Amino acid sequence: MIHLCDDTILRFIPPETQVSLYAYAIHRDPNHFWPIPDQFWPDRWLSQERYILPSGDRVESVITDHEVFMPFSASPMGCVGKNVAMAEIRAVTCAVVQQLDMKIADQTSLERWEKDIREVFVTSRGTLPVVLEPHYS
Repeated sequence: MIHLCDDTILRFIPPETQVSLYAYAIHRDPNHFWPIPDQFWPDRWLSQERYILPSGDRVESVITDHEVFMPFSASPMGCVGKNVAMAEIRAVTCAVVQQLDMKIADQTSLERWEKDIREVFVTSRGTLPVVLEPHYS
């Protein structure tokens, strides 16, 4: 039995009910990531006294909720290669930043790229009720 609390409303989820989180929506919720939750803005992760938005506007603070950020999922079905992926991301990022100058080729393509992101989830099945025994000829 699982109980979830949504402000003052208590909800009951029956046993055997599959529950999943929609990471795409959570990562764009202004309660967890503000301002501009729908926009790729890496500076939101930096600790600063003042933040400069991509528009050039300045804000004194941002909301970056590390507790809900789950780029590799957050369950036993999460990404088994997370540690390797993180090491590779660091190595590649360092090589790119040191060796290349980067600029956006086409702003409309960048905006379309962000809108075309799709969420995919994994479903797990129970144990297959089969007994395996050696075959003797």
